[in-house]
Amino acid sequence: MILGWILMPPSPSFGQEFSYQVEIKGAENTELVKTVEASSNLVQLAKTPLTRTSILIHRGRSDEKRIQNVLKSFGYFSGKIQIEIAGHFIKNILPSQIPAGEPAKVVIFISTGTVFLFNQIKLQGTDLPGLEDLSPAIKTGNVAKGQAVLDAEGELLARTKLAGYPHARMGKRVLRVNRKKNTMDVILTVVPGKSVLLGDVNIQGLEQVERDFIFKRIPWKYGDRYDPGVLEGFRSDLSGLDLFSSIKMTQIGRAHV
Repeated sequence: MILGWILMPPSPSFGQEFSYQVEIKGAENTELVKTVEASSNLVQLAKTPLTRTSILIHRGRSDEKRIQNVLKSFGYFSGKIQIEIAGHFIKNILPSQIPAGEPAKVVIFISTGTVFLFNQIKLQGTDLPGLEDLSPAIKTGNVAKGQAVLDAEGELLARTKLAGYPHARMGKRVLRVNRKKNTMDVILTVVPGKSVLLGDVNIQGLEQVERDFIFKRIPWKYGDRYDPGVLEGFRSDLSGLDLFSSIKMTQIGRAHV
């Protein structure tokens, strides 16, 4: 009978503290690496000693999806991630394979692949008065970054409200990734709600200031289109007088402020 032996270095015993070191390889984009570092539990918690090797393995496995999402946010939809602990890939490693006595070496391998670009960009819901000139900030040929889409939505929403639609919101976002062409099509939808006009003003809480003094400072006329910038300017003007401890503006009904 022939017996075979596999000798392995001892792993940390239960309750024994151990540490690890993290290295990121393969990514040349400095901004991407910084974002990965900020998103990775392996990196962010590296200075906290561990007492169980299974915790380190769990961190690594949870980081795979987290880092994959970071790649997508930078336009790398075909990117691949591999994490290695003590020379063993995270998918197959056992807690007993992490040796004791020295910091465990953790390597995050990143292969970004080809960056994806925006292709067709469509905007819906802008067929109302004042919205005809709305267009998203993202353009065909730009890198398909997730933050660019969010920024475009934020700008569209702000401009819609400025156009007299205070209850506007963004509808469902549709992103279609074409992995053969390395492109992304985007459909954004604005849900404006009803247009609002500025109407009567009801002033409450005055004690030592005459109402006419306030009314004379109102910068809009009855029937003007709602404009949050005008309202905020009016509020700032009143605050600058140092006559009031607080100023709160509330919309009453659908067409009056």
